[in-house]
This record gives sequence, structure tokens and C-alpha cells, in this order.
Amino acid sequence: MPARPQGRSSRLPADQVRFPFAGRHPMAVRFDQPLEVRLVASVDAVPTARHRVSRWLAQARTDRVMNDELALVVTELVTNAVEASPGPDATIEVHGHFDRGPTVVLQVSDHGRGFDLARSLEFPAVRAVRGRGLPIVDALTDDLVVERRGDTTVVEITRNLGVSRR
Repeated sequence: MPARPQGRSSRLPADQVRFPFAGRHPMAVRFDQPLEVRLVASVDAVPTARHRVSRWLAQARTDRVMNDELALVVTELVTNAVEASPGPDATIEVHGHFDRGPTVVLQVSDHGRGFDLARSLEFPAVRAVRGRGLPIVDALTDDLVVERRGDTTVVEITRNLGVSRR
């Protein structure tokens, strides 16, 4: 067994966990940095949210493929939120945090009219132009929940970071 480098501990701080991923080296995911983004419900919100989530995940040292998949998930959810927004002054919020497991939890909330999740998860006809976003989100996540909280629609996804979808 190779000698451990001097001055380095094999123990991680309590707010980190190690797990294997596609490469040979373990990675550490930080659990103490929540994500909070508030955006005006416009087309500019989509790339802004995607980049903020991607940067947050990269800072937490998530796997590149996982980062890309979750950025796609947020792109789809924020696009839906923008399309459902009630007007030009409406806002969209994106929140994220890490749970033990290691699991990432992301929420996108808006003040739109809401929707029926069961119907929205059905794949559209082959030639349909719309309707693939939530089935994609569902395929890339472990859990997808939609709730109405007063006048707010909250879509929450969870994804175990130790499970590959490839």
C-alpha cells in the first residue's frame, strides 16, 4: 500500500462526503453552500439560471456529466416557469441544497397557473413541437414533485449524485 502524504488526513470535514464516480479518484461534495437565485421571468432567466446552477454544482465538485444533466433539468424547469409567468414583473426563484446521501435538491418556483404533473409526463406525439421538457426532467432525476403553495407553483427535483444515468 502506498504511503500517505505527510500532513494530509484521510478524514473529510463533517460537511463533506466521498463517493466513487466515473473516474478513479473520489470527489468531495460540499453540503454547506445553498443556492438562491431570484430572476425576472424573461427569456434571459433561462441561461442565467442554467449558468448559476452549473457554477454552483462545479464549486461543489460534482461530476461533469451530473452537472450537465442538472443544468439541462434547470433549463427545462425555468423555461416552463418563464412561459407560465403571469406578466413582465413576475419573478422566478431557483433554490438548491445538498442533503446527505449525497443528494442534490433543486426547486424552481413561479407565480404561474400551475399544471397537472401526471398529464405533463406523457410523451407528446412524434411530430409535436412542445411537451418534452418534463419527461426529460423526470428521466434525469430521482424524484419530481409539483406543489401549489398559495399563488406559487413549486417544482422540486432530487438527484442522488452517486448514481449515473448513463
